[in-house]
This record gives sequence, C-alpha cells and structure tokens, in this order.
Amino acid sequence: MRASALARRLGASVERRTGGLRPGRCVLAEYHTRPRTIVVYEDALAVASAAARDERLQFGDEILEELAIAHECFHILDPGGSEEGAHAFAAAFLKLPTSPAVLERALARYLA
Repeated sequence: MRASALARRLGASVERRTGGLRPGRCVLAEYHTRPRTIVVYEDALAVASAAARDERLQFGDEILEELAIAHECFHILDPGGSEEGAHAFAAAFLKLPTSPAVLERALARYLA
C-alpha cells in the first residue's frame, strides 16, 4: 500500500504546495486537522533530495514523498506521538533499511 492510500483510509487528503522552506528548517510535510489534509511541500522535497544525494543516502525522490506522507500518517494515528515514533512507523511502513532520522541529520548539515 502506498502512503497516500493510507492517508485516504485515515480520512485525509494529500495536497502538494510550496512553502516548506523556512529559515534554518526544511519541512517536508505537515498534517492539518481542518480540513484533514497532509500538505507535502515540493520545494522542501527538492532540498531533501539534494541533501540525500550529497550524503549518498538511499532515498530517491519517490521514496521521499512516500516517507513524508507516511510520517504524517503516524501523527494522524497518534497525535501525541514522538518524532522518533513517526520515523519508526515510516521506516516500517515503507520497509526502509534505515531510519528516516538519517535524512533529518543530512538536512541539518545541508542547511547549515
């Protein structure tokens, strides 16, 4: 199952926008409760893709979007859940060989 299909099962739509780049931060996606929407930021995904390439991480463009959506699906399922929990959920859902936290660290270095 794709993460976007999981989002629909959870009652959320998925929208693509720009606006995920903020000073010192790169937000790949956010969950909005009203209306129930996961917003995927295409500009931030492009930066994440560049950071992943620079660090030689195994996160291609398609998997980055799936990762962002799966991460937000965790927050729908567990609104008070931790970022560690969201990373673990996304890794398990997508059957990733490593935690998405490595991408977070790569982004921090890339944006520094």
